[in-house]
Amino acid sequence: MRQVYQISERDFVLGLQAHFGGKLIFVHIGFAILMATVVGGYWYSHRFCPYPVSLIFAGLAVVSPVLAFVASRLGAKRAWKILYAKEPGYQSDHVVELENDTISFRNKRGSTSIARDAIYAYRETDKYFMIYENPKRFHFVPKSNFDETGVAQFREFLAG
Repeated sequence: MRQVYQISERDFVLGLQAHFGGKLIFVHIGFAILMATVVGGYWYSHRFCPYPVSLIFAGLAVVSPVLAFVASRLGAKRAWKILYAKEPGYQSDHVVELENDTISFRNKRGSTSIARDAIYAYRETDKYFMIYENPKRFHFVPKSNFDETGVAQFREFLAG
């Protein structure tokens, strides 16, 4: 089976969101809580602010996860959109081929082939197939580029 497809900016962003899931948010939340706690504690211990002001920082430590969540989602989406726009390889045609026990990916930037046994993991979402070579390197193929037969063949190949 050979399929030519394109990855839209929307697919690119949603695919990365599916890959990262909630991993990024924990980094942002932890950093925001740590900073609010450190600043509040430092100010209070050096008498830069009275006790009620340090309570404000404690409140920020509680509210900051929500703010960090919003910032990380907006910031990550914006960064991924910029990455998509700057790299023409993402916008070119992509080719995926299933041959015997090998899956091959090609685009204008290069190509790679992965033996079925060497696939680290795969995931199927409602919109994508995500094939992992290792925990950090993955390929995603939008299902919208396949008919029902193609989706079934892809699913059967990945299941082994």
